[in-house]
Amino acid sequence: MVSGGYYVARPGSSRPARTPFTFLIGIIRTVFMSAVMLVFSPFVILVDIFRRNRSVSRVWSAWFMVILGLVVGLSWSTVLYVSQQADKAASVFSSYTQVRSEVTAFPFSDLINLYSVKYDLDPSLVASIISQESHFKPTAVSETGARGLMQIMPTTWREFNPGSQCTGEHDPPATGSDCIFAVEANLRTGIAYLRALLDRFDGDVIMALAAYNAGAARVMRFEAEEAAGVPPFPETRNYVQRIVNYWSGIRHDAANFDVNKFNLARRMQRWLIVTSVIMWFVFFIWVIRKAGMADPKS
Repeated sequence: MVSGGYYVARPGSSRPARTPFTFLIGIIRTVFMSAVMLVFSPFVILVDIFRRNRSVSRVWSAWFMVILGLVVGLSWSTVLYVSQQADKAASVFSSYTQVRSEVTAFPFSDLINLYSVKYDLDPSLVASIISQESHFKPTAVSETGARGLMQIMPTTWREFNPGSQCTGEHDPPATGSDCIFAVEANLRTGIAYLRALLDRFDGDVIMALAAYNAGAARVMRFEAEEAAGVPPFPETRNYVQRIVNYWSGIRHDAANFDVNKFNLARRMQRWLIVTSVIMWFVFFIWVIRKAGMADPKS
């Protein structure tokens, strides 16, 4: 018997009446159990592979396929997002040659602007590199021997200044105007070197920055042997990210690319792809295992 949309037990019937409260409890219980089965289905399927002569409920395998579908869907979503953001990054960072932003609030701004324009570079990009390399300290010397504002290695100094009396290997301060520690000479050399790297990598500012940090030979070797992209050196990747973040802050009108979000998406993409591959492997092993158990000849 039905009254007001709810079941009412008939006289003499043992079936309890369904109230709104019990109906709500039933929904909550169903949702909770579904969530539990969704989360634990991979573990149940994995354990069931090693259980002989016993079969897990089909509900567990159904939920396993649901979570596998979700992982695969998220993997494709992150692949699409990373691809779109990579195209956006290429568009944003290529603007350094088309749209220049002179700097005024940094030490040696006049020289930075002068040589950046001379070598067809964005002054704000050069300022970002100097900030990361030496914090605008002309006498800076790194542990690897890089020197001056733009942290030039002695070999690079001699390559771009073959007629200089300075070998680039002495300690600060500068010994003259044509010295690796002289502000103008260091800026001129560092900017010329950056221009050469950009030309070598076909204008790809990200790869040029990676080469500025790790060396052009290492970056090109990785690109030839592995794949395109920044080499998997933590120092180099952090270096590129910090410069891009700083450069984006200076050029916020032209560069609105969220590097942190992009890197997070790339990490998620790798983990999701690995997870989906593992889950597919577990599922196929489970199917083969159960099929073998069901075969009467086995």
